[in-house]
Amino acid sequence: MYLVEPSPEWPAAYARAVTQLHSAYPGEIRFHHIGSTAVPGLIAKDCIDILGLVSDLAEVGHARQRFETIGYEVRGAYGIEGREYFVRERPKVHLHCFQTGHRDAL
Repeated sequence: MYLVEPSPEWPAAYARAVTQLHSAYPGEIRFHHIGSTAVPGLIAKDCIDILGLVSDLAEVGHARQRFETIGYEVRGAYGIEGREYFVRERPKVHLHCFQTGHRDAL
Protein backbone atom coordinates (compact mmCIF):
# COMPACT_ATOMS: atom_id res chain seq x y z
CA MET A 1 0.00 0.00 0.00
CA TYR A 2 1.26 3.45 -0.92
CA LEU A 3 0.21 6.78 0.53
CA VAL A 4 -0.23 9.76 -1.76
CA GLU A 5 -0.61 13.48 -1.33
CA PRO A 6 -4.20 14.74 -0.92
CA SER A 7 -6.13 15.17 -4.14
CA PRO A 8 -8.86 17.74 -4.75
CA GLU A 9 -10.32 15.12 -7.12
CA TRP A 10 -11.36 12.67 -4.37
CA PRO A 11 -14.75 14.25 -3.52
CA ALA A 12 -15.70 14.29 -7.21
CA ALA A 13 -14.52 10.70 -7.66
CA TYR A 14 -16.71 9.69 -4.72
CA ALA A 15 -19.71 11.52 -6.23
CA ARG A 16 -19.20 9.81 -9.61
CA ALA A 17 -18.94 6.39 -7.96
CA VAL A 18 -22.13 6.97 -5.97
CA THR A 19 -24.02 8.07 -9.09
CA GLN A 20 -22.92 4.90 -10.86
CA LEU A 21 -23.74 2.70 -7.86
CA HIS A 22 -27.23 4.20 -7.55
CA SER A 23 -27.85 3.45 -11.23
CA ALA A 24 -26.86 -0.19 -10.71
CA TYR A 25 -28.57 -0.90 -7.39
CA PRO A 26 -32.38 -0.99 -7.51
CA GLY A 27 -32.98 -0.82 -3.74
CA GLU A 28 -32.71 1.90 -1.16
CA ILE A 29 -29.14 2.45 -0.03
CA ARG A 30 -27.38 5.30 1.78
CA PHE A 31 -23.79 5.95 0.78
CA HIS A 32 -21.11 7.61 2.90
CA HIS A 33 -17.56 8.59 1.90
CA ILE A 34 -15.32 6.97 4.52
CA GLY A 35 -11.62 6.36 4.97
CA SER A 36 -8.64 8.60 4.47
CA THR A 37 -9.76 10.14 1.15
CA ALA A 38 -12.85 11.50 2.92
CA VAL A 39 -10.68 13.79 5.07
CA PRO A 40 -9.63 16.94 3.19
CA GLY A 41 -5.89 17.57 3.22
CA LEU A 42 -4.95 14.15 4.60
CA ILE A 43 -2.27 11.97 3.02
CA ALA A 44 -4.10 8.79 2.03
CA LYS A 45 -4.11 5.57 0.08
CA ASP A 46 -5.40 6.39 -3.39
CA CYS A 47 -8.68 4.52 -2.99
CA ILE A 48 -12.19 5.81 -2.47
CA ASP A 49 -13.81 3.89 0.39
CA ILE A 50 -17.60 3.92 0.44
CA LEU A 51 -19.95 2.67 3.13
CA GLY A 52 -23.33 1.51 1.85
CA LEU A 53 -26.10 1.10 4.43
CA VAL A 54 -29.21 -0.92 3.63
CA SER A 55 -32.21 -2.17 5.58
CA ASP A 56 -31.71 -5.75 4.35
CA LEU A 57 -28.22 -6.97 3.42
CA ALA A 58 -29.69 -9.93 1.53
CA GLU A 59 -30.92 -7.48 -1.12
CA VAL A 60 -27.32 -6.45 -1.80
CA GLY A 61 -26.38 -10.11 -2.18
CA HIS A 62 -29.10 -10.52 -4.78
CA ALA A 63 -27.73 -7.51 -6.70
CA ARG A 64 -24.14 -8.76 -6.97
CA GLN A 65 -24.36 -9.20 -10.74
CA ARG A 66 -25.49 -5.59 -11.14
CA PHE A 67 -22.33 -4.40 -9.37
CA GLU A 68 -20.23 -6.67 -11.59
CA THR A 69 -21.71 -5.08 -14.72
CA ILE A 70 -20.32 -1.69 -13.64
CA GLY A 71 -16.84 -3.05 -12.98
CA TYR A 72 -16.90 -4.22 -9.37
CA GLU A 73 -15.48 -7.53 -8.24
CA VAL A 74 -17.58 -9.37 -5.67
CA ARG A 75 -15.63 -10.28 -2.54
CA GLY A 76 -18.53 -11.36 -0.30
CA ALA A 77 -18.03 -10.91 3.45
CA TYR A 78 -14.23 -10.99 3.01
CA GLY A 79 -13.61 -11.80 6.64
CA ILE A 80 -16.21 -9.53 8.21
CA GLU A 81 -19.49 -11.22 9.07
CA GLY A 82 -22.48 -9.21 7.93
CA ARG A 83 -20.69 -7.37 5.12
CA GLU A 84 -20.93 -7.46 1.34
CA TYR A 85 -17.65 -6.15 -0.08
CA PHE A 86 -16.99 -5.01 -3.64
CA VAL A 87 -13.78 -3.74 -5.26
CA ARG A 88 -13.24 -1.79 -8.47
CA GLU A 89 -9.67 -1.33 -9.70
CA ARG A 90 -9.87 1.68 -12.03
CA PRO A 91 -10.58 4.07 -10.52
CA LYS A 92 -9.86 2.30 -7.23
CA VAL A 93 -13.04 2.04 -5.13
CA HIS A 94 -13.86 -0.20 -2.17
CA LEU A 95 -17.56 -0.55 -1.36
CA HIS A 96 -18.41 -1.91 2.09
CA CYS A 97 -22.14 -2.70 2.44
CA PHE A 98 -23.73 -3.38 5.81
CA GLN A 99 -27.21 -3.59 7.19
CA THR A 100 -28.12 -0.45 9.13
CA GLY A 101 -27.19 -0.91 12.78
CA HIS A 102 -24.38 -3.42 12.19
CA ARG A 103 -21.64 -3.01 14.79
CA ASP A 104 -18.94 -2.47 12.12
CA ALA A 105 -20.91 0.26 10.36
CA LEU A 106 -21.27 2.74 13.19
